[in-house]
Amino acid sequence: MHVRQLRRAVVGFAMAFLLGACGGTAALPLRNDALSSVNLVSQAEQYDTPWDATPDPDGTQIYFTATGAQGAGLFSVPAAGGATKPIAVGAPFVAPRGLAISSDGRQIYVADAQATGSDGRPGRVFAVPAAGGAPTELTATAGTAPRGLEVASENGADVLYLSGNLVGSGEPAVLKLALSGQAPAAVVAKGAPLVEPVGIAVAKNGTLFVADRRASGGESGGVFRISGGKVELIARDVRTGTPVVGATLTLDDSALLVSALAPDRDSAQVRLIELGTLNQAIVNKVIEANTGSGGVHRAHNRNFFAWADSTLPGPGRHRGGVYALTP
Repeated sequence: MHVRQLRRAVVGFAMAFLLGACGGTAALPLRNDALSSVNLVSQAEQYDTPWDATPDPDGTQIYFTATGAQGAGLFSVPAAGGATKPIAVGAPFVAPRGLAISSDGRQIYVADAQATGSDGRPGRVFAVPAAGGAPTELTATAGTAPRGLEVASENGADVLYLSGNLVGSGEPAVLKLALSGQAPAAVVAKGAPLVEPVGIAVAKNGTLFVADRRASGGESGGVFRISGGKVELIARDVRTGTPVVGATLTLDDSALLVSALAPDRDSAQVRLIELGTLNQAIVNKVIEANTGSGGVHRAHNRNFFAWADSTLPGPGRHRGGVYALTP
């Protein structure tokens, strides 16, 4: 199944929101035919809870952040399934969550909102060689309490987008950092209407889509579109649940995928938003059995996705896992 079928899966359905006094949502159409396969490629063994997952540029390997008895860190698994390997576990990581991969697949960037350096400021982004090695702090991110990350190639060079807080004021913000040189992070958007921005997706024309855990008030999330300095809420009442809310685009930028939970129960799903019309649908094929919904990313070079089942350990619950999604 190709991207045009994924796009057709959401085109033709009216937007299923009731903008009444309660701010509730009607049932969105189910479009499990949008994905040809959803495969569990890593079940928790060396870890308990995976938070975010990204394929390498060609979709042959999947990297993910997770916590477990041996410490928190970065892991990898073949996209077709196989042995899970630790890449970097333990210090300096404290609570690694969001991650992204460079366009050449050589560096993994990991957001840790709790890691504190010698400056005493909480939160920073680390770069970890995909082949293994010690994490290196990106000093320009110190104190930003980063949550979500994405890498985009702009003018032939990689740029890192991160969601977090402004240093000093603590305002919620989306920042942009050139990965070559020592320039400070630039502010893309800050303050209201952003509340707790997490997942970031970057279109080829520079438009950003940001999944915010609390954009609709209280514990209810939403999705913002950021373009030309304008921040616009394009989807509301998205139930998230876990600290990492993923957002990623199809290869042709026609549809956005956002990790979510069912509105009435702890059942994982992916919200599909057709960007030409803002029509929505859901996919819960296989993953609906999971009670947590973490990060989701697409391979840079093809329509292949990795999704983290952030099910928390507890009575009657299995530990989380990592899935490969193919249209």
